[in-house]
Amino acid sequence: MNSSLSELSQPKTELNLTLQNLLEAVKELMFAHSVVLFWVKDESKQLILETKETNAQSFSSQIRFPLSSDLVSQVALNGKAQVVTNINPSATRDLFCYYDGNELVKSFAGVPVFFSQNSPVAVLVADSLKADDFGNETINSLQKTGEIITSLLRNYTEKYDLQVDAKLLNAVRSVQKDMFNNSSREIIFDSLLREVGKILSWDFLTAITFDKNTNEWKVVSLLNNTIHSYIERGKTIDAQNSIVGKSMQSQRSVFVDSLVERNVVRFYKEESFSKQGSFLCIPLTNGNECFGIITTEYHEQNSYLQKDVETLQPLLSFVTSTLEISDAKETMKEFVHVEKNTNTLRQKFFFQRLENELQRASDFSEHSTLGIISIDKSQKFLERFGESGFAVIRQSVAQVIHSHLRSFDIVGTSELNKEQFFILLVHTNSTDAQLWGEKVRKHIASTLISFDEKTFSVTASIGLYNVTKAMSGEFAFSYAKTALNKANEQGENSVKIL
Repeated sequence: MNSSLSELSQPKTELNLTLQNLLEAVKELMFAHSVVLFWVKDESKQLILETKETNAQSFSSQIRFPLSSDLVSQVALNGKAQVVTNINPSATRDLFCYYDGNELVKSFAGVPVFFSQNSPVAVLVADSLKADDFGNETINSLQKTGEIITSLLRNYTEKYDLQVDAKLLNAVRSVQKDMFNNSSREIIFDSLLREVGKILSWDFLTAITFDKNTNEWKVVSLLNNTIHSYIERGKTIDAQNSIVGKSMQSQRSVFVDSLVERNVVRFYKEESFSKQGSFLCIPLTNGNECFGIITTEYHEQNSYLQKDVETLQPLLSFVTSTLEISDAKETMKEFVHVEKNTNTLRQKFFFQRLENELQRASDFSEHSTLGIISIDKSQKFLERFGESGFAVIRQSVAQVIHSHLRSFDIVGTSELNKEQFFILLVHTNSTDAQLWGEKVRKHIASTLISFDEKTFSVTASIGLYNVTKAMSGEFAFSYAKTALNKANEQGENSVKIL
């Protein structure tokens, strides 16, 4: 970690590190064998390897490759995305310039990356050892990643200069260290405000970002250096009638030299806290999208200049890139069917399968049982062991559930309530479902879990609904939820079927 941080003083090294983190995320979310980024040099007719994330043993040690007839070169020369779903093993050496050996790659996807000219400046590729592993979803994900790379290039080309004073460099180091330990949006903005506060004069600092759950811009972080009241964390911003909203929409910094003279609305019309001194809004933007707003306020007038924004820009650009990658991860998850930790279907895809299976069961007059399995006292375990510990608990419970399922049964996980799993027992009547639920309940309760040098067990409550007639998945799920509520009313570690 320390060696990585020490390299942040070099802009090129910082770009490399950011790209490497981005490719690591893409590889993990796609379950790819290799993900590679090449620069395209038209003048020398070459591909230049920038960075890679790979499991391959025979990855080439070369950095430069001539533009030829291989798959990467085809994308570079044609400027079009390409997918190959079933590669003949005997053609691997000819199709993949970046492998020295005969790597058993079966699927390939590649997209061009553009900057300002019509021809590609880079090619981003992914491959897999499985046939038919890539499709349109893969191309969409890679193209989204390519857009991020374009944005990174623009930021680094036009603005990035981390060789500023030691105070700013220390700020970048500190923020990255905090993000290494916890990459949540709240932690990122808390850390950013602390470092901005070491550089600018301020009485109040706020960070504002978009809440996707409520579709509102809200204060996510706040520092108050006075005894006076100010806007509260979690407060909604008036995006149409405030200085913050103006900065957000224009994606430009807004300076208010005198709050008293201009009588402006900083956050929302009803704000009642004192107006004196000067105010500054700085958007965290890549030029196309605003990821948040930083505001600073100080009791003296004319406290902020354009050079203050320019001084902060390397730090803000670094955080913006991090937020952009974080958003891209969330977007790419939409294309991933299975949650890796528990090997269960994500909620969206579970319900797609559920609708199909219920329709099939109705057509053939079969019974099916839909169930919700909920880990008891989940909040207590989350507080005690943290997210990493709770992930181990979820993995253990999922393994128990899998061990009691047949190959044609379905299991999924809740996106909002991580303590819950969904199951569909195909061609299963209520009697068999009750027996199944009791077996799973006992198995979960008797399974020992080890984490952080501690050994413990958990229990689960199970709600089951036997589907005997045609109905939607949403309707059936409401019955299963009612059954779970009744199981919880009976106490922990219980099974209830309707």
